[in-house]
Amino acid sequence: LGASPTSSSRFLRTKAMGEEAVRAEFPNATVIRPGVLIGPEDKTLNWYAQMLKNYGWQPTFFGDSAQLTPLYVNDVAEVIKRLAIDRSLHQGETFEVAGPEVLSQNDLIALVAHIAQLESRPIALPAPLSKAFGKVCDYVPE
Repeated sequence: LGASPTSSSRFLRTKAMGEEAVRAEFPNATVIRPGVLIGPEDKTLNWYAQMLKNYGWQPTFFGDSAQLTPLYVNDVAEVIKRLAIDRSLHQGETFEVAGPEVLSQNDLIALVAHIAQLESRPIALPAPLSKAFGKVCDYVPE
């Protein structure tokens, strides 16, 4: 979600560049932009759990104002399967796919803490610190 060549996020700009490169070679390609994917061994929920387990806290960004629409990975697979059945109906289109619920970061951290049987200790980072954290993460390899 949110890929744009004018985004302030390097991550979202590079996603947009990737889409443009695909469309340059395959103009009728269907692009799927999923939201935050969750499922077995996903990075998001496991990162929250590891932060809570190892440090006892988890940062929330932009003072917990960021809203997430987590989407189960199998649901995205189902969308892809349905789109692949009749490609002629949606050639060249872009689909932004998000989960059914809008959650705050605190909501997601509380859910992870409950499942992992850990204490939920979110610490809200204000916008300037959140932006700085994001800039650093843009350059840190996974």
